[in-house]
Amino acid sequence: MADFTILGLIITQLLSLSIYSLLAPFYPSEARHKGIHGGMIGLVFSCYPIAASISSPLIGKYLGYLGRKRMLFVGCCCNTLAMIGFGCIPYMNKHGFLSISILSRLLQGFGAGCIGTSSFAIVAARYPDKMETMMGFMQTASAVGFMLGPLFGSVLYSIDGFSFLFFTYGLIFLFFLPFFCVMIQKDEKYFKPDNNIKAMDFIKVYPAVLDLILVVLAAACLSFLNPTLADHLETYNIHIVVAGIIFTLPTLSYIVVVIAIKYIHIERKAIMALGLFTIGLACIEIGPWKYSGLPHNLGIVIVASITFGIGYASSIIPSLPDMIDSSQTLLSQYEHQQVSDFIFYLISFVGVE
Repeated sequence: MADFTILGLIITQLLSLSIYSLLAPFYPSEARHKGIHGGMIGLVFSCYPIAASISSPLIGKYLGYLGRKRMLFVGCCCNTLAMIGFGCIPYMNKHGFLSISILSRLLQGFGAGCIGTSSFAIVAARYPDKMETMMGFMQTASAVGFMLGPLFGSVLYSIDGFSFLFFTYGLIFLFFLPFFCVMIQKDEKYFKPDNNIKAMDFIKVYPAVLDLILVVLAAACLSFLNPTLADHLETYNIHIVVAGIIFTLPTLSYIVVVIAIKYIHIERKAIMALGLFTIGLACIEIGPWKYSGLPHNLGIVIVASITFGIGYASSIIPSLPDMIDSSQTLLSQYEHQQVSDFIFYLISFVGVE
């Protein structure tokens, strides 16, 4: 049954990340056709991390009471409803389009908070001796999902447009919901309500705090890239399907790093710092920054997108096991599962899947 559990979690993570990356290539042009300006489009995109940041602390704090499997199921249902909401918006007027977009994106962010916090907590609880290996599988699934969103979305969009794309994804989630219920085992009770982890306790774990700061910076760069890259690609007059394919490039390089990093024997924090530096270089290239001397052409954007994926993976992948190891060592007064739940709540709080 353990193998079925990890398989169910991998499928869940793959689908969840695919719908996260699905919106960026296709939504901005649809919104502009309704007369919605760039600032409001950015607001719609920002609703995802806002919802995840507000809900994740509550989910993380009460995950032991609510149940990891139950919250995973709730997250999948929220994502299904969000996809149906986005599928309906082309048939609405400007105000309805914007209102349902915001509501659907908030619902998607809440669902992501449920899935991200509970799925990685299940991995830490069920596979304590193989945690890094299982997390590697989960991170690979996240990367593949992130890539398949724009890629598969481009195919569906070319078949029958925006609504067909999102309705199809909603149906896919509905199809897999019964399988998730069967494949993933019930939770084991462990939570002690009189021994909650306090924020001040975590702040004293300096190595984990540094990890968290680095993760916040990397996540902020990704959040900025998603809504702006689609507009930037339009300046090159390329087809929206081609733009969707370009959105997969950071994920391809991310997957390469996920596979390669287990063979790199370098201190985790050194890899993370190098990754953040690489993200900075990629951001300079994508523009490109006018003082960099780089030409304004599509080839530079493609190279920068690949570079961004390398930097993001190098920053994020070592962060989870490093934070857990440091916290479990220095917060020994708490149960290990309790500490890992708290760490995943923090990661979801800053918007990392």
